[in-house]
Amino acid sequence: MRLAFDRVGFRYSEADPWVVETLSFTAEAGRIVGLVGPSGCGKSTVLDLVGGLRRPQSGRIVWSGSGSGSGSGSGSGSGSGSGSGSEPASEASLAGEERRASWVIQSNPVLVGRTALDNAAVALLAQGSSMRQARAEARTVLAALGLESRADAPVGELSGGETQRVTIARSLLASAPILIADEPTGQLDAASSTLVYEALRAAADSHKLVFVATHDPWLADRCDQQITLRSGGDYEVGRAR
Repeated sequence: MRLAFDRVGFRYSEADPWVVETLSFTAEAGRIVGLVGPSGCGKSTVLDLVGGLRRPQSGRIVWSGSGSGSGSGSGSGSGSGSGSGSEPASEASLAGEERRASWVIQSNPVLVGRTALDNAAVALLAQGSSMRQARAEARTVLAALGLESRADAPVGELSGGETQRVTIARSLLASAPILIADEPTGQLDAASSTLVYEALRAAADSHKLVFVATHDPWLADRCDQQITLRSGGDYEVGRAR
């Protein structure tokens, strides 16, 4: 699976400046793509475009099956153009089911009053797994995220960082081929951040396409590809590893 942004532009209204403009890159399944840059530069907007929550007002977003390109997207671009040189489009040779995304956001909801295990297992139950299978797989993923001893604790008794890891486990268990994470290590200490990175890497190794928006230099440096966004629509695309 490959995703290509072809001179994509987005702004919230005609009176607003472009959040991103002429943004171009390619990314492939099996890799972690890191979005970095100061607050307000458009990282969350790009995640929304990747996940299909927003549509570009110029340029194209193209999904396709496996291809021969490297997906490293080396090169750079700038937002100096008008962003109106082409009609907006989202094209795909993949079915919608193959482009579904699971999300890790900064305020992921949890099932209050239920355990960490229940909150993680719900992703598999929604996909038709049996309760026994869902709980077994969820317990394995929670253990990988350092929550083995907290799996049976109500989420109300977990710390903020532990709750964040529960929501990450839930997203990892979803069958969606795209994983989108907005500041997944923002509330975590160094040890927990390492566990989260290892889980994201395992997701990529299982042929998911992983997008991460982060202010964490440690995490950004471990991504396969790094897209640096700047105010005014400028950007740079290169390899982080």
